[in-house]
Amino acid sequence: MLRGPARRLSVGPPLRGERFVTAVFAEIRADDGVVRVVNCGHPPPLLIGPDGVRELDRGRSAPPLNLGMLVGDPYHVEAYAFRPGDQLLLYTDGITETRDPGGAFYPLQRRPRSWGSLPPDELLRRLHTDLLVHSKDRLQDDIAALAACLLADEECAPRGGTALG
Repeated sequence: MLRGPARRLSVGPPLRGERFVTAVFAEIRADDGVVRVVNCGHPPPLLIGPDGVRELDRGRSAPPLNLGMLVGDPYHVEAYAFRPGDQLLLYTDGITETRDPGGAFYPLQRRPRSWGSLPPDELLRRLHTDLLVHSKDRLQDDIAALAACLLADEECAPRGGTALG
């Protein structure tokens, strides 16, 4: 039975030591201008581009890995336009579940809109700093993020590998 958002699955009573793994897989090929995404119960990636910020989620997220076999839910490959200068932000739920002292969740989808165009390494630094400010330096969950950019010009040129995590 699915409860709440489709990425949360409950099959019978909770079992001691019950474990599952969410994952998102993304393929970016520079030759066709498309990013392909398979989401297995993970927070949806964000597409950050000149047109704004949007979640790559068509509501067809599959259950977490291995649970799909129990409910017979297939995995879906979703394709989205991915143009030079666009960025893909993959992240863990620890980012969106970061709370401020009043209990408000971190508004991930709104934040990058105000930051303008940033190269991936700067985007991740800004995100980390903003999470610390939002939580008043009290990050209490796992946070990990990865940003990928389809090169258009020097704007997204890599300056060394950086990942938040």
